[in-house]
Amino acid sequence: MHRNLCLIILSTIILISSPSYGAKLCHQVFKAITLEKASKIGFSQNFIGHEWALKKTQQIVQEFDSWSSKKGNDGRENFIREITQEKPLLAIRDIDGNLRLIDGHHRFFAISKFIRGKDDYKVHIRIVKDYSITNPATGKKWSTSHMMRDLIRRNYVFILGKRKPSYSDLKKLPDFVETIMDLPERSIIGMVFQVFEMPLKGSDFTPMIQFLLSVKLSSLGVNVITEKPYSSKNIERIKNEILASKKIIRYMISRINPHKPSERKDEVLSFLRQYL
Repeated sequence: MHRNLCLIILSTIILISSPSYGAKLCHQVFKAITLEKASKIGFSQNFIGHEWALKKTQQIVQEFDSWSSKKGNDGRENFIREITQEKPLLAIRDIDGNLRLIDGHHRFFAISKFIRGKDDYKVHIRIVKDYSITNPATGKKWSTSHMMRDLIRRNYVFILGKRKPSYSDLKKLPDFVETIMDLPERSIIGMVFQVFEMPLKGSDFTPMIQFLLSVKLSSLGVNVITEKPYSSKNIERIKNEILASKKIIRYMISRINPHKPSERKDEVLSFLRQYL
């Protein structure tokens, strides 16, 4: 329905304006929230932090207990529909029309655990970019290479070990979120964010920040993994390593999410700058 509506709007706009303007408007139409089967949703990264995702599962269980007490235990699938409508998962549509998450992989993993491995439930997603339609910058269809460059530029894709992943890399990703491999470093960075004097969130930064930060730390010789990687002692150690490194602080500042409310951006910037 959204696709047909967009084409009608685009055709009308082209008659009275320019193709590029029409394409931009079409892109806005695709930002609508849609309800999709979980089994139809693909991915854009080859690792997640299982420990971090399991923490999110615990949070979902607690939310469900509170919700079901008010709703009369209306079912887990209805609960998931409701919470994802309030906060949709973010996705793109690739050039072949396939949906791929670009944010919320850990939440989706947590939902899958909560829903007990079923794949016929539905979640609300917001399509932030549609590569199956005309590229507004060129007025032509997206090519595979142009799509991948755009995904990389926007930090919408993370394939560990590949600085410039290809579309074939995306196609090789698992079909089921619980089979995505574990990267403990991702969970550790998520935990470190929580113990800063001013707790930070992944959404304070551009996408994939926890992955990228773990890679950056490794490149500077910081060993994130220890015998007890999730211990408070190791989390505190990594926190101190980050705050003691001006390179890391500058890197984090360069990755602050430009779309966050200005008040929050200023808070994050002010917090980080004190360590320069």
